[in-house]
Amino acid sequence: MVYPQRTGCFCFVYGLTKHLHKSSRDVIDDRSSSYCDQILKVSECMAALVEKINGYIATKDANLLFEKTNFKEILEMLKSEFAVQLNTPEDRLDRT
Repeated sequence: MVYPQRTGCFCFVYGLTKHLHKSSRDVIDDRSSSYCDQILKVSECMAALVEKINGYIATKDANLLFEKTNFKEILEMLKSEFAVQLNTPEDRLDRT
């Protein structure tokens, strides 16, 4: 259950405000310009929030796929990748 029209509403508000701000920049005062800037920022944040909510809903509705995993192999990969970043020899990370 995703709501793309919600994002579209915020995009519409953003686009309309951006056009208003751009086309009447010379006519409006600083206070009105500040309001336009605030509306632009808020509509961007709201659109991003709706996208995140839609992503959450999509993952929540998705069926989980369970598969066998070789954890020893994963730990070996992690150990070798992070040993360089931590400036630690790989054998010091062995605790098995």
